[in-house]
Amino acid sequence: MGAESNDASEVAAEREAATHGCCCKWCSLRAEIWMCFVIDITSIIGLLIEIPGWYPVPARLHAVDEFRAYLVFSVFSAGIILFALIKGKEAAWPRRVLVRFMSFKLPIAGTTFSKCALRQAATTRLVCGCFHGFVH
Repeated sequence: MGAESNDASEVAAEREAATHGCCCKWCSLRAEIWMCFVIDITSIIGLLIEIPGWYPVPARLHAVDEFRAYLVFSVFSAGIILFALIKGKEAAWPRRVLVRFMSFKLPIAGTTFSKCALRQAATTRLVCGCFHGFVH
């Protein structure tokens, strides 16, 4: 039984050494998770700086509300990433939670920002058209 345990741990160590992130063979998964954490932190800082500039956008477009929701979502995401980085060596479930959360977060981010871009473009076209006499 002890030999089987040693064999299993050796196999696990070999797999861990062979595993790399998605960008290149030299990046470890841990390095890529840290990079995701940095991206979330920069998103949080960017949103905190940018949200006040969006207050003039009409409230019916809900741009500020969506950015605030994404800010809360990013803070939650950064917490999960940090938890997975800290507890990930002890157990696999924090990494599984992170993967499941990211598979949920990425489509929401794309949807949020594409909807905001479409609303902004529609508002700009409507306002420019009305002020410049293009719409009758």
